[in-house]
Amino acid sequence: MLFVCAMTTTIASCWTLTADFSDLEGQGTSSVDARVVGDGENRAGDAATNADVDASTPLADGSFCQRAGAHALCDDFEDGPLGARWPQVAEGSGGTLALATDTGSSGRALRAALPATCNDSFAQLLHTFNGSPRSATISFSMNVESATANVGVQIAGLNYKTAAGEYHIDMALLDSHLSVFENDIGGGGFKVLGTSVASFPTTQRLRLDLEIVFVPSPARFTVKVDGVPSLEVTPTPSDPSDTMARFDLGLYAHTGCVSPSTLTFDDVLFDFVPR
Repeated sequence: MLFVCAMTTTIASCWTLTADFSDLEGQGTSSVDARVVGDGENRAGDAATNADVDASTPLADGSFCQRAGAHALCDDFEDGPLGARWPQVAEGSGGTLALATDTGSSGRALRAALPATCNDSFAQLLHTFNGSPRSATISFSMNVESATANVGVQIAGLNYKTAAGEYHIDMALLDSHLSVFENDIGGGGFKVLGTSVASFPTTQRLRLDLEIVFVPSPARFTVKVDGVPSLEVTPTPSDPSDTMARFDLGLYAHTGCVSPSTLTFDDVLFDFVPR
């Protein structure tokens, strides 16, 4: 059964990019020198010295990624420094990323945190892939240690260039509920496409599976929690204008936070099908 509360709300807030997408044009997964915009620190150069980011650090024997097999991207955060398998580590306006232990995790996990007074605050790992998106699947374990109310905190999503600007679609936490946001290109805001009826529990590690289908029409974005359907919406994506797409994982909030947000992520899988 799907638990969906459809919404057509448009939230009039600025959609600020955490990284300069144009710097990655033509570089794809081989980029280790990506620039972070804002007051974020570029740690990508420290994370990998090999041009092949995904293969720069060997997998530990018996690790999640070793068992998972071949994927466009897999990260269980057990090997190497923070961001070893990602071209960009983006932190800014009080947002921070760290490797930490997590309840239910067999080893290290990614901890992302935003301050109580968010102001375009971000703490994200970013990975760019070659190809206009046809579909994508994203899977990861997540534990909400704490989350602010009253404002949407974006967690994971895709963005790409269109003729009118950048298109974004993200899964978010909105007042403890899973939500799907889609930006209004050129309109200075974003739409809440849908929100789960059930609230997402805190201090409990659960598995999320996201599927985004851009073509054929109608597009769809589905969310499962521990294998149970939780949310399905119908986005209206614009056509891409080039052959690049970016996957973001972590936390971003524009403004209006009333308390800190801290989430941990582990055992991340990403697969991308180009058109």
